[in-house]
Amino acid sequence: MKKYLFTILVCIFATGCENKNQWDESWGTACAVLNGKKWKGEPSAFYLSNKHPDLMFVRVRSNSSSEILTINAIPFKTDVYEINRKNDQIRPDTMPNSNFDLWNGDTPREIYEIDTTETNTFRLIRFNEKTKVLEAEFDLHFVKGPGIPGLTFPDPNAPEKLHFEDGHLKTKIMD
Repeated sequence: MKKYLFTILVCIFATGCENKNQWDESWGTACAVLNGKKWKGEPSAFYLSNKHPDLMFVRVRSNSSSEILTINAIPFKTDVYEINRKNDQIRPDTMPNSNFDLWNGDTPREIYEIDTTETNTFRLIRFNEKTKVLEAEFDLHFVKGPGIPGLTFPDPNAPEKLHFEDGHLKTKIMD
């Protein structure tokens, strides 16, 4: 019996059975105009948590993998949602929120928080419950954040403000 159990465990470990890392999965397309330049990324979406299966978490990683746009706590109802809160990465709650991370190689990581002095929107255009495919538009303004002490240090050469306009994405909820 022990030999049989050991063989099963080795097979699961070796094949990576259902051990996908949700952060690496993406499906669909995403694009925007970021500070006047075309921006493309690889989107993915997940249920926010087991406690909130009615809310989604959307992440878009740029094609260069050095930029990540995160939008949290969006309901699965087609509507326009105003985002007036920065993302609490440790405990995102049930209010729509967002942040943008930027880094290049050995340079310090920059964290941009939602600019609450501007109008920031995420519009869920379509959501198909059967296929779990969603389409959305977004217009988001960010301001350079203070960084995380010990992990990030503000880069004096990084832009103070960022604006994602004419943003579009199509992706599906990953289980």
